[in-house]
Amino acid sequence: MKDGEGGEKQAAVVKKVKTIQPPQTTLPVKKKNLFFRKFFFFLLFIIIFGVSFGVAGVYVYKNVYPIVDEWLTTHNFKTGESTRGQDKSPFIPQQTITPQGEVLTIPQVVTLASPSVVSIAVDSSRPQQGDQEEYNTIGTGFIVDASGIIVTNQHVVRDTRATYRVVTKDNKTYTAKTIIRDEVNDIALIVIDAQGLPALSTGNSSEVQVGETVIAIGTPLGEFPGSVTVGVISGLGRTVRTGGFWETQKEYEDVLQTDAAINPGNSGGPLLNLYGEVIGVNFATTGGADNISFALPITVVQQRLAEFKQYGRFRTPYLGVSYRMVTSQEAEFYGVKPGALVRAVADNSPAQSASLRVGDIITKVNDKSVSTSLASSLSRHKVGDEITLTVVRSSVSGESTTLSLKVKLADRPSTLE
Repeated sequence: MKDGEGGEKQAAVVKKVKTIQPPQTTLPVKKKNLFFRKFFFFLLFIIIFGVSFGVAGVYVYKNVYPIVDEWLTTHNFKTGESTRGQDKSPFIPQQTITPQGEVLTIPQVVTLASPSVVSIAVDSSRPQQGDQEEYNTIGTGFIVDASGIIVTNQHVVRDTRATYRVVTKDNKTYTAKTIIRDEVNDIALIVIDAQGLPALSTGNSSEVQVGETVIAIGTPLGEFPGSVTVGVISGLGRTVRTGGFWETQKEYEDVLQTDAAINPGNSGGPLLNLYGEVIGVNFATTGGADNISFALPITVVQQRLAEFKQYGRFRTPYLGVSYRMVTSQEAEFYGVKPGALVRAVADNSPAQSASLRVGDIITKVNDKSVSTSLASSLSRHKVGDEITLTVVRSSVSGESTTLSLKVKLADRPSTLE
């Protein structure tokens, strides 16, 4: 009986253990399933809500926003008037109508100016080998006189032995009859035998403002005539130095900076304002940065064009010296001042009248340092202007004296052209 009782007790214990074990193994599972179930429904709610909100947002953007935006941009809250239906070029609302004419849209400017923009090509054939004439487009120009006067850059037509041609928008080709070059200002005039050409009007580059919309037209890469780029005036009065390792460095002052794309082949093309007027001549861009290009102010071209029409040539301020530039590094090495070292003085020249001597170093012209070129410094003045030269003169003993000499610039003799 004891054994039986013991068996019953043992059975009871086992039965009790079996009865207690199931709750210990099933309760955590129910809690875990409940957590994941809640998380699943929460995530599903977020997805449905996000998709619904996105669809609603797209609908509002496409259907409601344009209506509201148009009403806000065309409604005048002060007068209650609406300008709906009027021309809304993105560049024009901030422009102001001035006495010089009506502000145009960009397509209108392009339509007006394109017939006056030409491509400049150079003869690349080799006659000594019996080749036929072959012309490669190398730059751009624009017509400024109906009688066949075209403006471009000097560096586009710098080869005085080459033959150049002008190709108009309607694919008519003209051989350059005369080319007048201004190397200092990088300007050239090409004269062709033609009449009744569509000429562009020129504006006033001194009135240009930063932020003003501008349009460039040209033949980039010599392959795409009539290409148009649009930008703004990014800066005024910039000083730009050009010239590679094997070229003479040149300096240009008071040039216009723009973010309109200017590529190789665009040189010599017009930079236009929204009145369809030329305000600059595109001539340079940067190789190590984007959207930084430069244009020569049109006022320089206007002066040169007036000289050509009156005298048949450019009038160049003449001092009458030959010189060599002394760089800052050379000046430091030799213990002298940087500037233009006079190597010769022409007889009966303004320099001789002002008592300039061989060995003098011209350091300033009217208080502006002569840093890159004396010719560049003189080009900022006109024939007949009286200027003041700051000159450093060394004596035999090695002592230096700084002199201030007044000189009246003459017209460069035609024999030196």
